[in-house]
Amino acid sequence: MYLRNEMDPWYMVAFVLTGDAGRYHRSLTKKLSARFHVPPYYEHIPPHITFVPPFTVGDMDTLTPLLKETVTKHKSHKIIVGGAIGSFNDRVIYLHVEAPEASKHLATALAQVLKPVTIPQDRHHAAFSPHATLAHKRFLGTHFYNMMEYLRTLPIESFDSSVDKLSLLVHSPHTRSWRVVMDFPLKGKN
Repeated sequence: MYLRNEMDPWYMVAFVLTGDAGRYHRSLTKKLSARFHVPPYYEHIPPHITFVPPFTVGDMDTLTPLLKETVTKHKSHKIIVGGAIGSFNDRVIYLHVEAPEASKHLATALAQVLKPVTIPQDRHHAAFSPHATLAHKRFLGTHFYNMMEYLRTLPIESFDSSVDKLSLLVHSPHTRSWRVVMDFPLKGKN
């Protein structure tokens, strides 16, 4: 069994939002930043939908083939990003994501195949709950309820997005931000 070293980087697997959905996500976080004087969330992490929450791994040479093999077995599929705002208690404000069973099956398959080779950051993380975080408690300050109230006054658009690849992201403790290090395409186009 692998034991985590304090210097080990954190990784996660996500669908990075691009196109109209990505631009819209950035515009909402920019509005929140300007209005509430908090750093825009996208400065720390690209707009995304998490498929595998943060984890460490002892051997990248094991991780990469497992991700590639698992992801390429699944077909690309459509999701709907937006249309509503939600929250997880007072910790996270997010843009709603409507994901089909294909997304849930992919997240489950990834969790199962990675479990023996990774250590999750939060050993008690919840099941796959697709969403696109707009603000997180670390960057919210005391503004959670005011942000939610403000967002409820805005018309919330929705966008179709094609989940055609997943990305492996790594967290840099120096910059406290996440960046994409590798992409894994899904099977086919929809």
